[in-house]
Amino acid sequence: MHRLIAPMVFLVLFFAAAVIFGGSRSSNQPDESLISPFKVSDTPKGGVVSDQEGAPVELESLFGDKTLLTFWSSQCRECEEGLAVIGEFSERHPEITVILVNFRDPVPLAAQALEQFSPQLTSYFDSTGSVYQNWLATLPSSYYIEQDKILYFFPGRIGADHLEALVAP
Repeated sequence: MHRLIAPMVFLVLFFAAAVIFGGSRSSNQPDESLISPFKVSDTPKGGVVSDQEGAPVELESLFGDKTLLTFWSSQCRECEEGLAVIGEFSERHPEITVILVNFRDPVPLAAQALEQFSPQLTSYFDSTGSVYQNWLATLPSSYYIEQDKILYFFPGRIGADHLEALVAP
């Protein structure tokens, strides 16, 4: 009987480790567990933003089949840091529509921040904050939208690993 205890303990620990750590995972594949806590299922809230010239634009008219929508401000350090990550992501994944909505910054101030941190992106503007409030956003916050459904909500600065996990097969 004592000879069976050690092998049984080994098997129990082995299976517990497999359950806890999920078995082996290729290091070059994005980890879906990074984004699973942010999964939601909701419909986009819409709203009217303005372009750089001040013309009104219905937010939903900007959505593609797959869209990353990010609310940001030049007064927010996390927002500015995230702009560079989002810019690099948009260059690697042109199939994803990236929409930036600036929260209450004057256009020249926001344009200066974009030029510094992510010059390839353009932003729309929510000068009153009403769209931001309608989406119940934080600064920064990102929404991943696919086929007219919000699939993921990321409060705070989104990381490159989170973005890559969104597009992983």
